This record gives sequence, structure tokens and C-alpha cells, in this order.
Amino acid sequence: MPALTISDVVDLFLKAENELKTIEQLNEALPIPPVNELRYAGNHLARAWDAFNKGDEPTRDDEILMAAKHCQRSIYDSYEMGIQFQLDRVNKFRDDYRKIPVTQTLKNYSELRAQATRAYKHIQEVATKHKGNREVYYDDCREHYKKIEDVADILDASRDDLNVQIDLDIRNTRRWALGIGLSLIGVIVVLIKLIP
Repeated sequence: MPALTISDVVDLFLKAENELKTIEQLNEALPIPPVNELRYAGNHLARAWDAFNKGDEPTRDDEILMAAKHCQRSIYDSYEMGIQFQLDRVNKFRDDYRKIPVTQTLKNYSELRAQATRAYKHIQEVATKHKGNREVYYDDCREHYKKIEDVADILDASRDDLNVQIDLDIRNTRRWALGIGLSLIGVIVVLIKLIP
């Protein structure tokens, strides 16, 4: 009896497919690496079935294990792409509001950015240190994806308030400039009247 069953792999496959669909909806494109991993998983499942039909249990078990690893890797790759997408949202927010004090509206802005950075660094660390077996970290990635998604959602939700602040700043600057301009005109008129 194998440690993993085909049913276990089917469950992983469905989970991977679900995560893939989530990422696909984010950027309206089908991410190729996770799709390829699911394709490889399907290949190994077919080989496992063939080995089962031939009575070759060791090969069947190996193929089931390989299929499971490809499903796990698909999940990891989906989360990794999702984290990158969410980080892009965070960075766009930072760029859009770089000229105003965001912390006046969003008191925990620095902590939110730090959370996003930690999630990204974790994925980068896994990718670097565990190049050949990232699939074992697939479950861990969901937590980090969720954190950075929450950060991006909070930042986007504060855009309206920040845009109102920008509009107020623009109006105040215009009023100040108008006041200075009118004062200068007044000074010039007085000077002209004083000169004979």
C-alpha cells in the first residue's frame, strides 16, 4: 500500500487547480508554470495507473509520489505568482502616494509595508535555499499570500481618503498662491500710486 493514494493526489490536484484559478483571475492570464506542473502530475498519474494495471506496485507508488509533488509545486508556484501580483499592488500604492504623508490617513502604513516585505522575502528565501524541493513549502505559502493580499486590500481601501487629502492639499496650495498673488498685486498698486 503506498503512503499516498491516487485519491490523495486527486485532492491535491483539485486544490492546485483552485489556486491556479484564483491567480488567473487576479491578472487575467493563465500562469504557465503552475499549469505545466499540473500537466506533469497528470502524466505521472497515467503512469501510476499503467503500473497498477501491470501489477508493478513500486513503480505505481513512485509515480503517485511524483504526481503529488507536481501538484504541490503547482500550488507553490500559484502562490508565488500571487504574492508577486499583490506586491506589485503594494508598490503601486507606494509610488502613487509617495509625495504625501500616508501615515496621517493610514496610521499603520509602515507595519503594513513591513508585512508585505516579510512575505515576499520568505518566498524569495524558499526559492533560493530550497531550489529543488520548493513543493514542500506549498502550504506555508498560502499564509504569506493571504497576508500580502490583506495588506494590498487595506492599502487600496484607503485610496479614496488619500485622494481627498490630495485634493484638499491642491486647493489649499491654490488658495495660498492666489493669496500671495493678490498681495503682490496690492503692493504693486500701492507702489505705483506712491510714485509721482
